Amino acid sequence: MNQKTLAIIGVQSSLYSFFLKFGIKLKNIVYYICMKILPTNKIEKKIRRKGYKTIAGVDEAGKGALAGPIVAACVVLPENFKNTHKITDSKLLTPNKRQELYLYIIKNALSWAVGVVDNKTIEKIGIKQANILAFEKAISKIHISLDYVLVDGLNVDLNIPMPYECIIKGDQKSVSISAASIVAKFTRDHIMQLHHRDYPEYGFYNHKGYGTLDHVVALKNSGPVSIHRKNFKSVL
Repeated sequence: MNQKTLAIIGVQSSLYSFFLKFGIKLKNIVYYICMKILPTNKIEKKIRRKGYKTIAGVDEAGKGALAGPIVAACVVLPENFKNTHKITDSKLLTPNKRQELYLYIIKNALSWAVGVVDNKTIEKIGIKQANILAFEKAISKIHISLDYVLVDGLNVDLNIPMPYECIIKGDQKSVSISAASIVAKFTRDHIMQLHHRDYPEYGFYNHKGYGTLDHVVALKNSGPVSIHRKNFKSVL
């Protein structure tokens, strides 16, 4: 590595140490606040008043990772579903709580499905189209007829036969989208844990393929492996 690269890694290491020390407290504060403002079914109720009955929530995990697939989930909750188990944005949950809610969601959902797009396809069509493809795959696997789909994000152009609506920060507003975010992340985390067995030196078990300092250093030292997204800037 050249001196510039070493200097950048040194700064990153210092920042990492800082957030390692203080980040847990900050995350706990954010978690506490978010637990007071949980996603609800208000959006779903508003749509049902327009005549739509079966409503799905869709979200993804892994869009910003340097390795592994992008995974989308589609979840259909019962019409009168109450968020008594504190379903929320998957990123705010501990792994144990995420697993607990994942099991609760798949048990209580009317239908659920995931769509997986691997890193090779991401390299070919780009992350934006891969994201759309993952959404469409998940929606197409739902075994009941859908009337309406709620999608996390902004201006996602889907080719699906039913009307849909994109909601910015939908995983913090709609319980259906929030449930989908948990299913998507839990599924993807499990995939990356399996990859860790093949490439333990990269630490996929911990960072799940995202661009953490440890992951970037491993890339610098050992180069990319088969599951890396070769055309992503930090992987080159």
